[in-house]
Amino acid sequence: MSDYIILYFVFICLATVGVFFIDKKQPIFFYFVIGIILILIAGFRGEGVDRDYENYSLLYKGFDTLTLLLTEPTFVFISWLIKSSNDNVVGLFIIYAFLGVTLKFFAIRLLSYQSTLSVLIYFSTFFLLHEMTQIRAGVASGIFLLSIQPLFDRKLAYFFALAVLAILFHYSSFIILPLYFLSPSNIKVKLWGAAILAVYFLHFCNIHFTSLLEFLPLQNVQYKLEANKEVMAINEDKINVFNILQIMRLIFCFLFLSFIDLIQKANKYSILLLKIYILSVCSMVAFADVPTFSVRISEFFGVVELIIIPFLVYIVLPKRAGAIAVVIVALILITTNLFYTKLLSFV
Repeated sequence: MSDYIILYFVFICLATVGVFFIDKKQPIFFYFVIGIILILIAGFRGEGVDRDYENYSLLYKGFDTLTLLLTEPTFVFISWLIKSSNDNVVGLFIIYAFLGVTLKFFAIRLLSYQSTLSVLIYFSTFFLLHEMTQIRAGVASGIFLLSIQPLFDRKLAYFFALAVLAILFHYSSFIILPLYFLSPSNIKVKLWGAAILAVYFLHFCNIHFTSLLEFLPLQNVQYKLEANKEVMAINEDKINVFNILQIMRLIFCFLFLSFIDLIQKANKYSILLLKIYILSVCSMVAFADVPTFSVRISEFFGVVELIIIPFLVYIVLPKRAGAIAVVIVALILITTNLFYTKLLSFV
């Protein structure tokens, strides 16, 4: 239970700073200290704390048998780098923790005008999911967040360079590429709201988009798609498209769509971020027939939640009340992630 106490203590500290220093830009030193704490927590976590620690350890120990079908080039390179130095698997987790946390902190400073609250949401959700569990996806999602600025500015070369770099850390990052066709400056509110309702209607008609993935000429994607279908056939896994987190995110989608004109005045990236957030929510439903793909795509796009949820500050007045609302949401998220989804398994 001591690990839970430490995590909640960090949560309370971030929440306090977020509420009482609203609209005040925090000094770099603040983020440096918080960042170091998070890197140490993720990098030096013990075996058995999360669900994927043992899997990554086995991949590392079986370095000689690694193939690019099994894992990404960057994982092979980082594993080789560690084996060539002190040959300790902890080094692998430290490097991924450093990259995952640092990239997301840079992205938060770049995209969020309520950066302390964004760090709080990050700590409550994607720090536990990525840096403490899905470490390769954690780095890739950080690169994805950094690609949003060139996507907004329509800098094609820079955007695609970051997308390719993200793919080298996690193959699923290829889903970044179609985002280039999103308009960052305007949004048809009724159309995007209807899209959410439409994917639920298709879901209840047992119509999903997973079949579209079969046309992608990517060997790794096809390999994992077939593997997941086989697992589903055995376990008959099903996804709950009305779980507590999904319902909360649906509420945010419609709430922020309703106030997007107000939010855009405060954050120029808001339209683009909201579109990606809606794609995240819709992906959970559109690919629900293959739960692994559904969850992974939704989680990958959903990382924009770090910037999105603090938008409550702009629509709940006074702003401090909005900040408290963000803290309450973060408390729900961290509690749900720790105790219900069992991202971590502290003894």
